[in-house]
Amino acid sequence: MNWDDVRIFLAVARAGQILGAAKRLELNHATVSRRIAALEDALRTKLFRRLTTGSELTPAGERFLDIAERMEGDMIAARSTVAGEGDDVSGTVRIGAPDGFGVAFLAKRLGALTALHRELTIQLVPVPRSFSLSRREADIAITVE
Repeated sequence: MNWDDVRIFLAVARAGQILGAAKRLELNHATVSRRIAALEDALRTKLFRRLTTGSELTPAGERFLDIAERMEGDMIAARSTVAGEGDDVSGTVRIGAPDGFGVAFLAKRLGALTALHRELTIQLVPVPRSFSLSRREADIAITVE
């Protein structure tokens, strides 16, 4: 099993579609499809149901998602430990926020944060839609009442 295939699996599971994952990963959608097929072959099971609206996890895909997320956490921890990272801020943070709040308020303020931490990528995800924080669709969810 290839870690890159697992990483692509996580992106498709979080995006709910191959095209969305391909854009997020900056890969061709055909490449993402091939990598998912290779992972499914390696695991000898289907991980997604292909629908006209996107990709839905199968029961096996749901079980593998839990494992893949633990693998992702272990990979991040390993990189930090081996590289001796501590104070450096890097990676991707997904923030779910109402569209107006995200554009009018957050976007202006997050530019300074990403300028300070060049290795940090912040993705603003517009609401309204439900987020699954446990599936890492968003790392932070903001609601305005």
